[in-house]
Amino acid sequence: MKKIFSISILISIFLFSCTLESEFSLTDKQIVAKDLFGIWVVNDGSEKLVIRSNTDHTFTVTVFDKNNKKEILSKNAYIANINGYNIINLKSIKDKKTINAFYGYRINNGKLYYRGINDSFSDNKFTSSQDLEIYFNDNIDKKDFFNEWSDGMVKSK
Repeated sequence: MKKIFSISILISIFLFSCTLESEFSLTDKQIVAKDLFGIWVVNDGSEKLVIRSNTDHTFTVTVFDKNNKKEILSKNAYIANINGYNIINLKSIKDKKTINAFYGYRINNGKLYYRGINDSFSDNKFTSSQDLEIYFNDNIDKKDFFNEWSDGMVKSK
């Protein structure tokens, strides 16, 4: 039961959490640090998050549950760096529209931590990628811009 609950939380965090979403994406595509790639596991390793390189600037994020069922979250995710914060821009298709979801992340002491962008922080409606980037630059250092950090995930060997 605990395993089912933890994978449900992981998938929910990425798919349904209250993170900022927009039809517009960030344009600052950084070269992805190689330490982000690999298989990241929760607790006992029964659930995993797989991050694989597509190009120097894009990657795929896939979640596997304990039954090895996979859910591709984004085929063309990428990293933007804004004021020293690493932001993952996950691109997905919902109702035939491209939706971008944004998460902060860090790797510390061999663990991957991520957190959503608080979508209730502002009622901004973005009209362009440039507008979205101005919003990030103006607000990213504010206290409530990010949601809480996730529990760390460790890299599988």
